[in-house]
Amino acid sequence: MSNYTKALLQCIGITSYYTEIGAGEYQEIKFTDFASANQTDHIILCVPMDSDTIWLECTNQNIPFGFLPPGCQNRYALLVKPTGGELVKTPSFSAKENSRISSIDLDVKKCGEIDFAISTEYNNNLYGQVFPLIHASQKEQKEYLLKHLSSSNNVDIKKILISDNSGDTAKATIYTEGKLINFTSLAGSMILLAPEFFHQNDFLDFIPANRTLDIFEPFGFSYSDTLRISFPADYSLDYLQKGKQFSSVFGQCEFDVEHKENTITLIRKLSINQGQYSRSAFKEINEFLRNISDYQNKKIVLSKK
Repeated sequence: MSNYTKALLQCIGITSYYTEIGAGEYQEIKFTDFASANQTDHIILCVPMDSDTIWLECTNQNIPFGFLPPGCQNRYALLVKPTGGELVKTPSFSAKENSRISSIDLDVKKCGEIDFAISTEYNNNLYGQVFPLIHASQKEQKEYLLKHLSSSNNVDIKKILISDNSGDTAKATIYTEGKLINFTSLAGSMILLAPEFFHQNDFLDFIPANRTLDIFEPFGFSYSDTLRISFPADYSLDYLQKGKQFSSVFGQCEFDVEHKENTITLIRKLSINQGQYSRSAFKEINEFLRNISDYQNKKIVLSKK
């Protein structure tokens, strides 16, 4: 497919280069001073432009134009030119560019149920989480979401819409509606509930004490989640913790809260840094992860007026 695309481009006067690369976790060009075929296992296409370079993944016809999967990013590739081979580094995305942006609306009912609507945008490397679902059946989409939503045991999904919005960047959106069953707790006349962001994290919840090997995050990424909670008019807010910020060598997290009448808005902005982390950093990372978990697990308390 790369050769075919190269020939098509050549027909309309566009220069491109057949490019060998090692794709995935265990295959890449690590020895730049030693030529060996077993350092590569995949072919992509490099299209040099005046202001930038376009990289084309030609094997998968559904990949967005100009998007290189994570396994081909930030590593050496061999351009095959008429004048000989040339090693170049492929580009990668920043944590801000690898983003998940969600808008979550929860409507709290007195019976312990919650109606929800979630709209989530996945960009660049996080687009890969949605990519297998774009051409899947409704049944497969629902099964996947029920498996990967953090409250999957209590979720009844009523509607799913998945769209590929890729243009200059890889981008997809999932819209979901449904109901959370038996999610809130009752304590006398009070309703207790924890903030629910639905999405599972793409990092460890904690590092086991017996772990000795380093932790490697191949690329940085970020979440921006806006959670709006509406509750019955005959209830008032009794307790809501204040906003907080947490930071570590592993990443940063910020919570902002706002309360107006019968609506609570909680905004979570979280960023995880690319890098390799040794055992000496585990204590700091675990404290960071524990602070996030403790904050999200604290109950919001609503009292009957």
